[in-house]
Amino acid sequence: MVGVVTELDLLKAVEEGRELVKTTAEEIMHTEVITADVDTPVSELLKLMTDKNIICLPITQGPTGRGSGPLRYIEGPDRA
Repeated sequence: MVGVVTELDLLKAVEEGRELVKTTAEEIMHTEVITADVDTPVSELLKLMTDKNIICLPITQGPTGRGSGPLRYIEGPDRA
């Protein structure tokens, strides 16, 4: 994974008047993606999510950090 694009990123691109046909994911994506491993205790997830002000946290598995399904990530208000 090299980045994440959220609904907020897409809305911001529209608001800025970007031509969506010409704008690439790389231009609007976040490259610092916060994740946690499947073995992380829920108490640590809660602390991480609170500290980073996020409401969704991608969960990875194993040394490659591969997920096992669609990724949903929503940034907190301080990252918009």
